[in-house]
Amino acid sequence: MKSLPSFIFLYVIMLNFSLTVTSLNQRCIDIIDAIERKSDLVLCPIIDDPKRKDNLGEYLTGANMILINFTCEISDTALCDKIKSAFETAGSTISAAFNFRAQIIIDARFKNLNNKNVLGSTVPTRLMFLDSEDDVTRLYPQALVKQFQFTNHSQYADSDITSIFNSAFNYWFEGDPPIKQNQYDFYTIAVHEIFHGLGFYSLWGNYFGFNNKTIDALTPYPLLSGMSSSDPLYFNGFVESIFDKFLMIYDSTTSSIISSTNITSELNTFGPPGTKFSSLTDFSDKFKASSQWETVAKYFYRMATMAESMKFVPRGVDFISGTFLETSIPFFPGSSICHVSNADYSGTSDFLMRYVVESGVTGTNLTARGGSYSGGVIGPHLREIMSSLG
Repeated sequence: MKSLPSFIFLYVIMLNFSLTVTSLNQRCIDIIDAIERKSDLVLCPIIDDPKRKDNLGEYLTGANMILINFTCEISDTALCDKIKSAFETAGSTISAAFNFRAQIIIDARFKNLNNKNVLGSTVPTRLMFLDSEDDVTRLYPQALVKQFQFTNHSQYADSDITSIFNSAFNYWFEGDPPIKQNQYDFYTIAVHEIFHGLGFYSLWGNYFGFNNKTIDALTPYPLLSGMSSSDPLYFNGFVESIFDKFLMIYDSTTSSIISSTNITSELNTFGPPGTKFSSLTDFSDKFKASSQWETVAKYFYRMATMAESMKFVPRGVDFISGTFLETSIPFFPGSSICHVSNADYSGTSDFLMRYVVESGVTGTNLTARGGSYSGGVIGPHLREIMSSLG
C-alpha cells in the first residue's frame, strides 16, 4: 500500500442515530452533518403531487439534470470558479449516461476541512422509507425516490445531495498544464462522489462502537424512536439501504451464497422490532448480549474483512457476474463495502468507485489504463449497479 500523497481515501459517511420522534409514520432520516456523521429521524408528511400525474414515465433528455448549488468558502475566486465548473461537468457527464425523470439538486461546498486525509464527503440529504418489490422496507436516497415520480410521496428536503470538498489539497482541472504527482483530478473525484449521493452506499456499519471503541460486529441502520433521549425508546428493526438489497456474500467455508437481506432478517429476530427499551444503553447492552450479536453481527464483520467475499449482484445477473465490493482491508466505515474492490478493479474500466484515489493521474489516464472504455469514467459494472437501484 502506497503512502500519502500517492493516493488518498474517499469515504462515505456512516450514520449515527439520535432519538427525537414518537413514531415512524411519515418519517424520514436527514443527514444533518456530512462530516460529523450526524443523522436525525424527522417529520416528512405525505404530500400530494398532482403535477406528476401528467408526465409519469417520461424521461427528460438533452438537459443537465443535475443542478449544483455551489458555495465556496475560500478567497481564491479563480479556484472557486474551476471547482464549480468541474462539478457542473461531472453532473453533465452523469446526466448524459443515465435517464432521469426529475432534476437532482446538489448543495456543494468547498472549504478547508483541516484534515489532510479526506478529500471530500457526499451524502444523500434525506433517506426515505419505501417498500421494495420483495415487501421489505428499505431506505432510499431522496434523489432516487424523485425518479419514481410518485403522485403521493414523503415531503422532499430542499436538496437531494449534500457534498463537501477539502480545499487543502492541490487539484488538477481540464485545461491545466500536465498533472503533477501531488495533484488530484477534481472532475473524477466529483463524479465518484455524486454516485454516492445517488445511492451507491451501504448502511452496514459499526453503530455500537460508542466512544470510538472498535468492535468486531456489524449491522444495518438500527432504527430507534422515542419522545426524547431520556425517555424509553422503541427498537423498530435494522434497516438496509436499497444498495444492500443487491449485496450477496460468498462463504467459502460452506460454499454458500447468502443475501444481505437474509442476514438482516436474522438480526431482526432480536427484540423483536416493536420492543421497548429503557434507554439507548439498555438497548445496546441487551443486543450485545444476544445470540444475534454473537452469531450474526460478528459473522457479517468477518465476511466484510475477507477479500472477494461480497458482491453487488444486479438485477438479472448471476453471482459470478456480479461486482466485487471492498472487503480486503480492515473494516473502515465508509470505505469497506460501499466501494468496489480496489484489488479487482484497479487498471480496469471500473476504476471509478474504488475507495483509493490516485494522485498524478487524470480520469482520461485511468480510462486509457482500463482499456479506453467508450463510456469514459463510468464503467460497465457501475452502469449495471445504478440501473438496478432504479
